[in-house]
Amino acid sequence: MRIGLLSSYGNPQLPHFIKALVEKAVTDLVVILDSQQMNAKDLNIWERRTGGQLELPLESATSQPPGSDGFIPFYVVPSHNHSMTLELIQSLEIQCLLNAGTPRKLNTKLLNATTHGVLNIHPGALPKYRGCSCVEHALLNGDPVANSAHFMDAGYDTGPVIEIETFDLQGASSYTDIRVSLYRKGYQLAARVLKRLSHQAPLPLTTTPQNEELAQYWKPISDQELEALPHHVEAAIQKAQTKATGQ
Repeated sequence: MRIGLLSSYGNPQLPHFIKALVEKAVTDLVVILDSQQMNAKDLNIWERRTGGQLELPLESATSQPPGSDGFIPFYVVPSHNHSMTLELIQSLEIQCLLNAGTPRKLNTKLLNATTHGVLNIHPGALPKYRGCSCVEHALLNGDPVANSAHFMDAGYDTGPVIEIETFDLQGASSYTDIRVSLYRKGYQLAARVLKRLSHQAPLPLTTTPQNEELAQYWKPISDQELEALPHHVEAAIQKAQTKATGQ
């Protein structure tokens, strides 16, 4: 099954998605780059969340690339919503897409352009945590942090869910630890889902519609909430350690 990765110039998550897929032997990959780069604000948010712990050169991620011809093809389009993207998908016979850092809200034509749709890894337990800063809001609320694998639809974080993976905070020591670990687990989750989708093993991939009665949208974390976050992180880590030791 040929998989297309939707990303953009310099997106720091793209190498990690490629690396996880290659390690999981998901081999038939195509990268479609949107010409729009990440802006300074988004790059600063990434740096704040990861503290430089997820630096991975693209060349390193593709040093053992899949495919009989020895490389992963890269294509550049003006926009992922451009007709050129649809033409590429058709000509390359791409059967599934992965959001590996698209800067766009994808239009309906692109969402429906492949057999299986567009897979997304959302850092939050859907449907309760839709929107922005879901990891931070979950910590502030004393809720588990999680990644949700789901197929995208026309809404924001509203598509059918494949799997929700909760992160065990035991062993974490800081907010950055939590964020970095969650990102890494998200790349691995994407690789596992696409491996299953490719082989329909050990069981066929199934999805569950989201319960709209449980849905909540969260706004970007405020400066005041950000200041309060370390206290909540410490409390969440302590709670996880206490639970693990049975005290």
